[in-house]
Amino acid sequence: MKKLEQWEIRLSNLLKENRERDFEWGTWDCCIFANACVEAISGKRVIPDNLKWDSELSAFKAIKQYAGTLDKALEKAAKAAGMVPVKLQYVTTGDLVVIMDDNKPVAGISDGARIMSPSDGGYVFSLPSKIEAAWRVPDG
Repeated sequence: MKKLEQWEIRLSNLLKENRERDFEWGTWDCCIFANACVEAISGKRVIPDNLKWDSELSAFKAIKQYAGTLDKALEKAAKAAGMVPVKLQYVTTGDLVVIMDDNKPVAGISDGARIMSPSDGGYVFSLPSKIEAAWRVPDG
């Protein structure tokens, strides 16, 4: 896995095209969103194709089966996909992150200043201080 040429434009286009999209389990939740962003950056998926869900309950079951918790699942998937861990103070645009929001882990993407995740009616933004772990698609 490596960054594609003009990945910033590809990521920006994906974010613009989906800026008003509603959260929906298995279609546009935090993991699907983060996966789509990584795919825009690299052309490759980070979530294994065999992981599927369509509700909050089935998402938790898939995560538990795959690695136990969301942060461990993202770490396992990111490592398997060839992403590299990033020290929290060096998180930048396009990095895949796990944040803690109301004591729950949430997947997101850094826009360079904040963390973006899907919500009803568009994106919700979180401060970088909420980041628990981060991974980056390596440069070519």
